[in-house]
Amino acid sequence: MKWTKSLPSLALIGAALSLSACGSSAPATSGPASADPVEKQVETKKADPAKSSRGNFISKVGATASFSDSLSDKETAKVTVTKIAKGACTEPYAQPAENGNFVFVTVAIQTTPALADASYPKFDLNAGNFKFIAKNGTTFNGMLSTGPSFGCLAQDKTLPMAGMGPDEKVTGVIVLDVPQPTGTLIMNNALSGGNSGFEFAF
Repeated sequence: MKWTKSLPSLALIGAALSLSACGSSAPATSGPASADPVEKQVETKKADPAKSSRGNFISKVGATASFSDSLSDKETAKVTVTKIAKGACTEPYAQPAENGNFVFVTVAIQTTPALADASYPKFDLNAGNFKFIAKNGTTFNGMLSTGPSFGCLAQDKTLPMAGMGPDEKVTGVIVLDVPQPTGTLIMNNALSGGNSGFEFAF
């Protein structure tokens, strides 16, 4: 009798176990989605300015040229050419251009404290630091600094004749006496590391 009465109980237990087994077969709740892998930022090195076939940096009005000392390789001066244009002299005894045309190159120069420890602790920029190349590629043999170019503008409009020392700023005009009103100017400073020159088409 006890055995007979236990049959329904066994059936109920079996059913409960069967349901429990079914419940355990349900897929487990998925955890939080994994974040997408973060792409590593690759630092790109700033490219040097392009060079011309003559080996000079191709520059333009508004760009800043950097000059460094040959021994320490430290930057000693920054030169920004702010304007290149045909100009007219203002001095009362000014003479016509010897080579044919006056071109005014307006520059802003800032020297650095490192100039004090340079092999030559003075920075100078004048007409002698420029070359003129005609549109056909011919380099002018003559001097861009002439008597007429020297007496063209008042001295307070030009750069200091004594040059610049460390940590100085100055703005002024360099008067060039060129054979043609347009072409290419090459600017360099032989006493500041012998860098490649900077070319300006105008």
